[in-house]
Amino acid sequence: MTESPNVKVKFFSEKNYLDIPTILIEFEGKRILIDPGLNQQRYSIDRMLGNLNIPSIDDIVITHYHGDHSNLTKRILARDDFKGRILCHKATADILYSYFDIKRQPDQFEKLDYEQACQLQACQLSDNIGVTLFNAGHVLGSSILHFFLGDKVIVISGDLGTKFLPIVQKPCSRFGATPIDLLILDGKQAGKERQYKEDEYSFGDVLYLKLSDCFMFDDGNVLIYSPVLQIPILIYCINYIFNKPKYAKWGRQINKVYLDTNQTMTELLNTFHHYRDLFDRDEQENIAGDSHLFDFSKLEMTLPHETDIHRSIVITSNRNQFALLFKHFKSSEKNDVLLLNNNIHYALNKNTELIDRDCNIQIKRIPSLHYHPDTQELIDWCQDVKKGTAINNIVLYHYWNRELLEQEKLKFKQALGGNIELVHQLENNSITV
Repeated sequence: MTESPNVKVKFFSEKNYLDIPTILIEFEGKRILIDPGLNQQRYSIDRMLGNLNIPSIDDIVITHYHGDHSNLTKRILARDDFKGRILCHKATADILYSYFDIKRQPDQFEKLDYEQACQLQACQLSDNIGVTLFNAGHVLGSSILHFFLGDKVIVISGDLGTKFLPIVQKPCSRFGATPIDLLILDGKQAGKERQYKEDEYSFGDVLYLKLSDCFMFDDGNVLIYSPVLQIPILIYCINYIFNKPKYAKWGRQINKVYLDTNQTMTELLNTFHHYRDLFDRDEQENIAGDSHLFDFSKLEMTLPHETDIHRSIVITSNRNQFALLFKHFKSSEKNDVLLLNNNIHYALNKNTELIDRDCNIQIKRIPSLHYHPDTQELIDWCQDVKKGTAINNIVLYHYWNRELLEQEKLKFKQALGGNIELVHQLENNSITV
């Protein structure tokens, strides 16, 4: 059998922008773009689109719906010079349709299931290029990409999840016996201290502890700011708290849960409910038949009038609305504010003057809902992969602290052996296998 040509993998990380997850695979004249996204506050969209050379791209593959992995998709489709397909898990596609309002060319989307092999492009000298998606355990529909490129195998982890996460199952680590020529591994949290260490608690339990602390001594209310894409998980966990027998007495003390909603939010909640078969099997006991996971008796899909709020939870993803509610809430020391994944200055945007000496409320932060594995968890996952097949090369990507990863590299080397590289240490930002 003739050995197929080499595969070139190019990364778009730069010296000061190591957290860009976008990857380009080049093989026999075919160009496959992975995760067209970036942090828009730190990097120019137009500059990135120019670097990608969109007309030359044959196919795009998206690991999951978070903006830093997908937010250029709508701009790419709007240009009319990309004629290929966009492949992703079907849950990811449906969430992108809602959140990014991608309605223009949905026929270009190839919606896949986990472990469904898909042919990409026919090549002249070797077998066809193929990709299979496996569960990454990060968010609903998040995927690990397993590529066959001729006789080469490349696995891209995307953002991996961790065992603390609600809803999603743990990341898959078995991809068949064929050796992996290159594993491109999520390094977002490697080397950092975990945001919370309560190994014995699920996120629903952690959220319960936070909320019960707010309501324990006061007859006030709780205001929660949350990014849009995390609200379905937040609502699910609150429903979980209300329905778990050990929390029933506490749940009865809460009068209402008010959700600031719109069409996008409604579509997202319905999409998460539709894909409940993907939920963590340990949480199946919390799913009562066909009942809607995001529609319980105390949930109101609207914001309350100020006079109606009493021992209630109010949730919004709108910064301006949050600022108005914050202004009302801050006058009473009975009230509390919880922030999901963001600090108070981010949530208030330009209204940070609302935080002043007359602010009586407590401001607390809820631990992250889409937590990345730390160094040991990544090593454990790689060792589990190695039980089924060999890994010839590893590149850690999608991180921001180069010094921290350089220190952690030795731990990976000692535990896993083989060739381990960091993106910023690659010559010309690329590697060939």
